[in-house]
Amino acid sequence: MVNSESCSTRNLTLILLLIVLFLGSAEPLLAQGSIFGTVTNSDLTTPADGEISFFGFLDDTDEEIRIESCTGANYDNGHWFDDFQNYLTESPGNPYDYYFYNFANGEGFILSDIIPNNSFQQEDITLVLVDWPAQPASLSGRPVSISSIEISWDAVEGLTYHIYRRESSSNGSFFRIDDSLGSLDNPGVSDGIFIDNNVDTGIGYHYLVIARDASGNFGPHSDFIEVISQEPEEPVITCPGDTIIECTASADPAVTGYATATDNIDAEPVI
Repeated sequence: MVNSESCSTRNLTLILLLIVLFLGSAEPLLAQGSIFGTVTNSDLTTPADGEISFFGFLDDTDEEIRIESCTGANYDNGHWFDDFQNYLTESPGNPYDYYFYNFANGEGFILSDIIPNNSFQQEDITLVLVDWPAQPASLSGRPVSISSIEISWDAVEGLTYHIYRRESSSNGSFFRIDDSLGSLDNPGVSDGIFIDNNVDTGIGYHYLVIARDASGNFGPHSDFIEVISQEPEEPVITCPGDTIIECTASADPAVTGYATATDNIDAEPVI
């Protein structure tokens, strides 16, 4: 007769042994994770919340970027963090770049390194004065067809722009759409308008823009906007009223008759 208690003990021992063997042989490629650190101004003060913007990308390509408000990333009271595992192409040994910018004093910093094999990587940032493009302003968007959305902003002469998008149901990464491969050799678009022809009807999208100068310097990312892909509304036109003609007459030969025509055009038509 087999002792059920001894079988259970042996099974438990075997399970524990397998766990130990697994942990001991696990590849370090699975160990990478969070990156975090402090952010300090050049005068050693701490930037206030809301002053710091950052974005990051991997593999020397900006096909996918993450910003400070993405899930798993943030800046809070002098501390920043992100998680490499939230990138689609993360892997230890791959290069990464983060661009930090302080709107309050115009200071910034570029953090560039290789994804490590450890689970927690601390990188403290000290900002310095930089000469980067300004944050793109007046970003707006509208559907122009059931499959197209127009994005516009205030373009600045001498700058080019990279355009990024994600579905608004997501709070994750943004993906470049003016060059889906994210080639840093492609400077982007030079004017202040871009038509996204690859959208699905009824879906909301977030868009943001990053400016780049002739030297390849990136500025801080714009605020993102939401646009829903849908059939554009037809314009409502208010037509002018009827033309009124008033005539006068007189039998007196000394009086010259005349006619007055009034075209009742709406001075502020609704279009």
